[in-house]
Amino acid sequence: MFERIDFPSNRHLLASKSLLNGSADSHGVEVESGAVSAVGMVLQLADGQIAACNANAERMMGMSAAEMTGWRSTNPNWRVVREDGSPFPGHEHPAMLALTTGKPCRDVIMGFYQPTGTLVWLLLNSQPLFQGASDQPYAVLTTLTEVPQADVPEPPQILQNGTATKQLAPSFQVQSALSLLAAENQALRDREERLRLALEGADLGLWDYDLEARQFVWSNRCKTLFGVPLNAAMSYERFLETVHSEDRDRIDAQIHQVIQSSTDYDLEIRLQQSVPDLDHAPRWIRLKGNVYRNSAGQPHRMVGIAIDITHQKWTAQNLAQSQTQFETFMDHSPALAFIKNNEGRLVYVNAIGQRLFDQSMLNKTNFEILPDAFARELHEHDRQVMETGETLRVVETVPDSTGQVRSWLVVKFPLLSSDGKRMLGGMGIEITEQLQAESQLRDSQQFIQQIADTVPGMLYVYDVIDHRNVYINQRVEDILGYSPATIQSFGSELFSYLMHPDDRVGLADHYAKFNHAEPDAVHEYECRLRNAAGQWQWFLCRDTVFRTTEDGQIWQLLGSTEDITDRKRIEEELRHSEDRYRCLAECIPQLIWTADANGGLNDINQRWSDYTGLTLEQAQGAGWIQTLHPDDIEGLVQAWQTAQAQKSFYQTETRMRSKTGEYRWFLVKAMPIRDDQGQVRKWYGTSTDIEDQKQLALERLRALKFEQAARSEAEKANRTKDELLMTLSHELRTPLNPILGWCRLLQTREFGREKSLEAIATIERSARRQLQLVDDLIDVAKLLNGAIQLKPGIVDFTALVESAIVAVESTAQTKEVQIHRSIDPDLRSFTGDPARLQQIVWNLLSNAIKFTPAGGTVTLQLSRTEQSLCFQVIDTGAGIDPAVLPYIFERFRQSDSSSTRHYGGLGLGLTIVRHLVELHGGTIEAKSLGRDRGATFIVELPWREVQ
Repeated sequence: MFERIDFPSNRHLLASKSLLNGSADSHGVEVESGAVSAVGMVLQLADGQIAACNANAERMMGMSAAEMTGWRSTNPNWRVVREDGSPFPGHEHPAMLALTTGKPCRDVIMGFYQPTGTLVWLLLNSQPLFQGASDQPYAVLTTLTEVPQADVPEPPQILQNGTATKQLAPSFQVQSALSLLAAENQALRDREERLRLALEGADLGLWDYDLEARQFVWSNRCKTLFGVPLNAAMSYERFLETVHSEDRDRIDAQIHQVIQSSTDYDLEIRLQQSVPDLDHAPRWIRLKGNVYRNSAGQPHRMVGIAIDITHQKWTAQNLAQSQTQFETFMDHSPALAFIKNNEGRLVYVNAIGQRLFDQSMLNKTNFEILPDAFARELHEHDRQVMETGETLRVVETVPDSTGQVRSWLVVKFPLLSSDGKRMLGGMGIEITEQLQAESQLRDSQQFIQQIADTVPGMLYVYDVIDHRNVYINQRVEDILGYSPATIQSFGSELFSYLMHPDDRVGLADHYAKFNHAEPDAVHEYECRLRNAAGQWQWFLCRDTVFRTTEDGQIWQLLGSTEDITDRKRIEEELRHSEDRYRCLAECIPQLIWTADANGGLNDINQRWSDYTGLTLEQAQGAGWIQTLHPDDIEGLVQAWQTAQAQKSFYQTETRMRSKTGEYRWFLVKAMPIRDDQGQVRKWYGTSTDIEDQKQLALERLRALKFEQAARSEAEKANRTKDELLMTLSHELRTPLNPILGWCRLLQTREFGREKSLEAIATIERSARRQLQLVDDLIDVAKLLNGAIQLKPGIVDFTALVESAIVAVESTAQTKEVQIHRSIDPDLRSFTGDPARLQQIVWNLLSNAIKFTPAGGTVTLQLSRTEQSLCFQVIDTGAGIDPAVLPYIFERFRQSDSSSTRHYGGLGLGLTIVRHLVELHGGTIEAKSLGRDRGATFIVELPWREVQ
């Protein structure tokens, strides 16, 4: 009874789990012995891990199945003993022996300590389980029977005196359990066969991936789906080889992610193999299943099904391509197309609608796109269609993104979404131009009704290989007067009947454009078609590739037409108008130009081109800016943009460069031309040469500035004269007062000799001061008139300096000012005017002493270089205001010229010094750090050796 027991596949382990966790009756197998109901069962895999156990085993061992799953008999957490109380080694456990030897291990008594410390005695019987022809068991089933502690005597007694009943009962229990397992095995075989038939009927494959052993168990259908031979051994690497090379890394990463997260998985995999009956499209497989974890929480197994979804993928791709072609056609159709959901929000709108409003319209209502007045009208039309479920044809007016109101003939009709909700679809064609150009027809209800009863435009499919029409809609009868059947009857002579001979010439070039174009490219072609009345009508045809041959050649074109007869007539009238305008523009002297509504220059007259040297192509758009003077560009462009924004008259003055590089002034004017809605359609401008007027204005401006400068100079001279007279009167009065005073005293009183001499000395000193003032004035006058002539002679500059120091020494002593000198001992005589050089030195020393307070110093430095003689006078006196310093050598200029100034003098000394120095070919410079910080005067004279 305990011989080999086989199972067909590892999936029976799952069935064994069900057996262990349920009763025998639940599987349709009856066992008469009641002992089986008390038997515990434990299922262990080939590596000894516990895979499942029943409720009796949980009760006997005091642990749940979840706690024991994944444990082995060798786990140190087990506490088991022999009958004599000694430890029971894990490797001698009956289950381990059965797995090792491949033979049953029976009637082993073992003491098991539950986690609570309770000792339970158990009788164990282990039966190895085999699969196929393998000699190695893939699992072992162990039955546990409780042995009352009273029935566990000393080991010899249990072996020698045990009753047959006690020994046979456990054996019977194991046999009953195995009988039950065999019955369950047969039931599982039956269920597996039914499952196999169901899976094959559903075209599903099964797979089981042992993550620890990295082994696959695939059903035959699964191998067929993946293109693997039925006798091939499967592995993870073999599985990856079947995946398309471009997707292999991605699928590998996704599977590892699923394993780590241990979540349900649903993957779509593109295989390397293709499907011949689907144009060799790659096979697509969908994998669905679960990842299971062991007791340690680690993923150890993946189980799932494989579904062939190639046809779904191929169908979806074809649907996507058809959708793309539809959207391409609709986006290039002259008609507006849109779909709204039951809330009135747009879920689709073609390109013409996007361009009309210059914004994203999706998921928006009428009120979110349009002003309220327009939105309410559209909303009412939408409501009628949605409530009645009937098609509505109506003329609607809406403003575009520029504010221009456009009229549309719209057909609105109900649609049903995939979930059964009512939606609204619509198509419209703009009829603004027709309504404007044909006012009498626009007022005709019959014309409106004719438009409302038709779908705008002709739609057609044309075979470029057989040169015949494949399909054309009913609109052809309304537009050309031919029925669709008549058009079909023309066959390959279609264009000979309908198209103007001059327009047929370009058809070959038009078709050739599609040979190297993108699949969705749209090309336009203008042609004249003859209607049934024999009249020619202009049409704009928009074509795109509809079908190609197997070798990629263009086969059929899908196209639509727009009647542009009115536009052509208007264009012809416009050409005549422009010819008249150009004739006028060439006859006037101004530079004439026009610009589009956006301000881009689009036309010029010949005179404009002759002056600038630019062609129309070079000047178009913003190219004309290069003719402007760089300093004028920013202001002119800003004024031009302002005029465009305000749609107002434009006028400015700017300099324009001629082709020779010369800049001339132009008066630029431009007038906006508006349409019926008040929108600027075009600008007409002139540029008039005003260079002569500008030059005349500049001459007047220069004369004005010269006159203002002369007036300012005269006023300055007057102020200087007034200051001179005031200073001169003061300076003359100052020495006269003591002279007159002493003269009066000498006339009215008697003085002794000493007092009289003092009076005479005072009178003489004052008179000399008067004489010095007069001499200074005379010298200045001579210098200004060029009357002073130098008298060159031999000059001993050292002696000259010493003489000047002696002349001012008494004044310095009186003011307690010390004079220091630093004279180059190697200084030799040189050529110059001794008297004038003496005057220079004396003036500078006198000034320094005059402006230096008591206790100050005046330093005189005399040196020479190879080229010049340098003479410096440095004082620690009042200093010079930085604002006055640049003018200190001018006539009558003093640091303080007010009537209350502290120091006397006419301010002529430094002027005289400067002129005398310059007459000698030298230079003089004044330096000062500011008020009360002293001053330095530096004289440099060119060195002239005595000849």
